[in-house]
Amino acid sequence: MIRSATPYDMEACKSMLREYAQETQLRILIEMQDPQHVTALLERMILGAGFVLIDNQARGMLCALIHGNVWNPAVRTLSELAFYVTPQHRGRTIGGRLWLEFNRRAQDLLQCGRVALVSCARQQNLDVQRYGYRQMHVTLMREACQPNIS
Repeated sequence: MIRSATPYDMEACKSMLREYAQETQLRILIEMQDPQHVTALLERMILGAGFVLIDNQARGMLCALIHGNVWNPAVRTLSELAFYVTPQHRGRTIGGRLWLEFNRRAQDLLQCGRVALVSCARQQNLDVQRYGYRQMHVTLMREACQPNIS
């Protein structure tokens, strides 16, 4: 069952975020210099500045934050921040169920006017375009510690 995370799920959420960071292979995320910031951000989302969805057995989670748009702060945006399913449970239905619940809640927020824009990562096994999403760009990242290869 997919449900909203509660403060009682905080340790499981932080554990999955650490695993998520490890998989990104981005040093800046792996080191997570400020665990208090991560905890505060999770608390904000759990208390209503977005939401944190979790599988009942802590096999996966999806974090989404409501914030002002970078280009126009008056435009409220719901952004998927992290989407993680534990490796041993991938290829099943947990990720799809998490995303479908994210989409249901995003639609509710759009309909009631709480947000005007929703952004999420492209999903490998799900055609999100059929739900009204469109690909805007692909994001690439480069860390300061990586050599400049030319």
